[in-house]
Amino acid sequence: MASLEHFLDPEATNPGRFVLSRLSDVRATGEYTVELVTETPFAPLLAHLAHPVAAIVQAGLGGSLDRNPVGTGPFRFVSWEQDAQVVLEANPDYWGGEPAIKEVVVRIIPDVSTILVELRSGGVDAFYGIPADSYDSIANAAGLEAQRFLGWGSNYVGFNLENPKLQDERVRQAIAHVIDKELIGEIVNGLPAVAAIPPTVAFAAEDLVEPYPYDPERARELLAEAGYPDGFDTEFWYMPVSRPYYPAPRDVAEAVVSYLGDVGIRASLHTEDWGIYLDNYLEGKFPMYMLGWSADFADPDNFISSFFNEANAQGFGYNNPTLFALISDAQQAGSLEERDALYQQIAQILHDDLPALPFVNPRTLNGVWNNVEGFYPNALGSTVPFNTITKK
Repeated sequence: MASLEHFLDPEATNPGRFVLSRLSDVRATGEYTVELVTETPFAPLLAHLAHPVAAIVQAGLGGSLDRNPVGTGPFRFVSWEQDAQVVLEANPDYWGGEPAIKEVVVRIIPDVSTILVELRSGGVDAFYGIPADSYDSIANAAGLEAQRFLGWGSNYVGFNLENPKLQDERVRQAIAHVIDKELIGEIVNGLPAVAAIPPTVAFAAEDLVEPYPYDPERARELLAEAGYPDGFDTEFWYMPVSRPYYPAPRDVAEAVVSYLGDVGIRASLHTEDWGIYLDNYLEGKFPMYMLGWSADFADPDNFISSFFNEANAQGFGYNNPTLFALISDAQQAGSLEERDALYQQIAQILHDDLPALPFVNPRTLNGVWNNVEGFYPNALGSTVPFNTITKK
């Protein structure tokens, strides 16, 4: 009860409170059961409960967990050396059985090149999240294995539909046709995306093939039909920071601007402080820009509502009441079949209106020594269940 009741406190400062903001009451109905109450039906609730901030913790320990974590997992906290390492030991009383690895040392090494040196020399057994441009060298190194897997991430090129030059959907379609997603995928080691919901998440678009294949000639035709046979001048804003969904933002931005130039769209490159960037995109400052999403939980609502519900669609200057109603209906649907049908409709509308161009579904890249087995980061791209690991 205590683990969930603190989410009901309007004065709570928990930064993850948004995960269970829909809760209105928590009631004990038995020794091992609780009843969760929301003011309206909320189908993604189970996915939200799987988020780490909703974990069950002992009452009264909330204020000390950041330095002395306590839980029921496969490992126990031993020590934390600030900016250096965290040490864990196997929990012999873990309900799933004691892990084969008796100690795990998680090292904090800020410099990527130093991590790569440590990995190649055997100073570390595994490196989670290797840079895309280092993947091949790790894959070809003796004794090392390069892993990559498609998780729950996505990225896109956003359009401001209030910008006069981008209001005509044919202009947005032209831009979609002139960008070679395959090549962008090579830059970030990802796969071309066809919809806002990644293919690894439930209710992803099932029958939607690549809607805008690379076709510069078709792009020129669409621009001419829209009244821009010679193209136009605009701005393209790119993120100033590397994120899991855009590990090389400047490289991607330069490639996009080059593609746009091929059909006469003369886009100048711009960026700014990350916090200001996030504020300004919501205020509609950018004609075109880069952004993406790493899932908080494995539910399609996390990808759709975060950008396309009525409150958040302002970042695109986008207003579609029909879409907003469908998103609300999908949140409240009472069956999986109903939710699936609704998200297929949502995918089709986003395809037709094109407020944003789904770009690439990024893959997480890891380097692991071949005597380490069972290194499986989860699809959220945030944690490693160390109890699956064995070392020869």
